[in-house]
Amino acid sequence: PFKIKTEGITTKIFQQKILFAFNKKPITKDINLLKTFSLFKEHSINLIKTKKKSFIFYETRNLSNAFWHRKRHMVSLPYEKDSTEQNIPTKARPIHMTYELMKYCKKEIQELLNKKLFRPSKSLWNCATFYVNQRIQ
Repeated sequence: PFKIKTEGITTKIFQQKILFAFNKKPITKDINLLKTFSLFKEHSINLIKTKKKSFIFYETRNLSNAFWHRKRHMVSLPYEKDSTEQNIPTKARPIHMTYELMKYCKKEIQELLNKKLFRPSKSLWNCATFYVNQRIQ
């Protein structure tokens, strides 16, 4: 915050009073305009602070411990009637590959790498890839 007087503009920084003197004698109208802007700025800052407090209050009142109850905020997929565990591909066992099939798969992976459709993972969470035969319906 700063104050406007006829000698200049005064403010406090680190408990020290600083005066910015005017080069020439200001017109009263200009001083009044600066005072109005100063008051408007302080009013705007206070208004923003109150809006921020009310926003934080209303947005977080139901989420006081949101990080402890994560399942309450998770979205699930809709239920499918004909879904069974046998249709879930993550439950299928990997197939045993012959040497020729493994060679073919490595060649296919290399082609996809060359086309830059995917890249090798550098993640610590990566895992081996499984080829799964899908059931014929």
